[in-house]
Amino acid sequence: MFMENSILSPEIIGQIRSVIAKKKPKSVNDLTSEFSDIPKKTLMSIYSLEIQRRTKYQHFILSQPGTIQAMYNRYVAAIKNNEEPGILLRISAEAKLPPTVVARRILEQYLLTVTNASKAVIKATVSANLKNSSLIQDRDLALEVYLCVLNDDCYGPIADVLKMTIGLEYEVLLKKRLAENNIPFSDEHKLRHQGFDKTPDVKLDIPIGVDGRVINWIESKALFADEKLHQQYLKDQLWPYWNRFGPGMVIYWFGYESSIRKNTSSSNAARILVRHDFPEKCLVLTPDLILNKR
Repeated sequence: MFMENSILSPEIIGQIRSVIAKKKPKSVNDLTSEFSDIPKKTLMSIYSLEIQRRTKYQHFILSQPGTIQAMYNRYVAAIKNNEEPGILLRISAEAKLPPTVVARRILEQYLLTVTNASKAVIKATVSANLKNSSLIQDRDLALEVYLCVLNDDCYGPIADVLKMTIGLEYEVLLKKRLAENNIPFSDEHKLRHQGFDKTPDVKLDIPIGVDGRVINWIESKALFADEKLHQQYLKDQLWPYWNRFGPGMVIYWFGYESSIRKNTSSSNAARILVRHDFPEKCLVLTPDLILNKR
């Protein structure tokens, strides 16, 4: 499960990004043949991250006056011409946008056209319709939205549930590893009950020693982290945890960019250990152990 080839050099990450940009694979399966030595979950995480970033950078497309109306007019014309189902999928491919993003905007335009509802009501209706397309009165649009949600690996209700499920799966794995090693801990639910607002996934009741460092808490991330994403996590989560609980560890279960570990040589970065698996060897720092070491 935890292979060293999930720790990737910037050069390899650059090659993967280049394939995604040039060949525009429809799913992660199109990447596995070219990078067969890299775990599929690692490729999936990189693919998802790149699509999300590309969508963010291309958001201006949907902000241009008349863009959404032009897409909607194209959809309406295609329905009148009895085009094969998958119209919104084709529109999203041409616009280089995730299918669910396009489906959301077309749904909004449809509701603006057929109802006098407020923007707030339309927004709530669209969210409900994406989760359950059978609620859409127009059967053609209902099918188109369903196909978009079904074929979107990165956005939409199915993708969101998958990400949440995978995240919970690896949190359970982390707690299982702690229990197997007889390491007592408090999870984020217990910590919040105690009044903490920002909490790691687990706070160790007794510190442990890993790779020569003291660890007070562990954060579980079921994804691949490149340097940019890791820096964002440091700012938003990991440094606040360090300020509250002292040095800790983050596990990027699907790997990370090799430069991240190299950059932890500085005194500040060394306070947070980065790994791609749970350590095989860890030392529970009980008071008796510490006294015996003196």
